[in-house]
Amino acid sequence: MNDRAPISHPHDYYVDLVIRAPKVPPDEFTPSERTNDPELFGNNFWRLFQSLFGAEKAADPQEYRKNLYVPLNRVEAECAGPWAQFLEHNRDLVRQIDTALNQYQVYNELLMHKVNLAGEGRDRNDYSEPEAFEALGLKEVGIYACRQLNPLLREASDRMKKEGINSEEYF
Repeated sequence: MNDRAPISHPHDYYVDLVIRAPKVPPDEFTPSERTNDPELFGNNFWRLFQSLFGAEKAADPQEYRKNLYVPLNRVEAECAGPWAQFLEHNRDLVRQIDTALNQYQVYNELLMHKVNLAGEGRDRNDYSEPEAFEALGLKEVGIYACRQLNPLLREASDRMKKEGINSEEYF
């Protein structure tokens, strides 16, 4: 059984993407970044905003909402007034998160390609291709994306609390 995501582009597309994507040079990594994979503030908190933007951009918002990531449905149901106030009072911050999420999505796309390469390598007992792909700067792309997004997510969490929403419930 093939449990890997379908490959939507040829390998060269991903190589070009990882080469062109903004990066943090390894000599500028923090000690934590040297030893850990890129991490986002609040674990899956970013998915709350990803699903918000997806609903706004969907061709069929009703259909999109049927398959929606649960926290957006929860925050809208449990905190309808405060959530609406948060969105109204923080339009600029929300737009900045949307922009930063675009860069994080690039990293996710690259990461999924590496996973696919690893799966293909497992089938052949050869992991040289995913290692070579990662060496092009995958971690550096992820750290750049996380550095862009994390301060915005922290700020959103703080501002949600000021509106009476326990943002940690959506981490």
